[in-house]
Amino acid sequence: MYEVKNKKGEVVGYKMSKRVYSRHGENKVITVYSSKSLNECQAKLKQAIDEFECARRQEKGYVFSPDDLFKDFAVYWYDVYVAHADISDATKKNKWYQMDKLISEFGDKPLNKITSDVCQMYIYQFEGYSKTFLKNIRNTAREIFKKALSQGLVESNPMEDIIFPKTTT
Repeated sequence: MYEVKNKKGEVVGYKMSKRVYSRHGENKVITVYSSKSLNECQAKLKQAIDEFECARRQEKGYVFSPDDLFKDFAVYWYDVYVAHADISDATKKNKWYQMDKLISEFGDKPLNKITSDVCQMYIYQFEGYSKTFLKNIRNTAREIFKKALSQGLVESNPMEDIIFPKTTT
């Protein structure tokens, strides 16, 4: 982030840049300006990165249908909504771990074939695990299915009414 100053040294705006990589691995620098505020500049940069990622997804053919596999949609969700999010690397690593656990169970199933009963049976496998672990797995799955729901790929979020098995504290 840079402050843009006039000749008198007064701040008249902000400039932010972010290096991104094209589909072919080429560097591209996205730069945005704002004369209003730092927050507006950050929002503009996030929007520009989202637009770039959207175009890159379309180039790669990331257009999904309800019959597409959970693993493909989950990896897309991570790439678009987690990998570039303003969260810590530890949180990103945890989301990846949780997503990997979900893929091991649901990976080869079509999105529209994953029901709340299937999800409930999956969660019951973790009896005796910590409540925090279960909440993290459930929340990651909810986020993935929420995005699938918003794109019309599933009729409802199958992780919405999950009941936890007996857990440790």
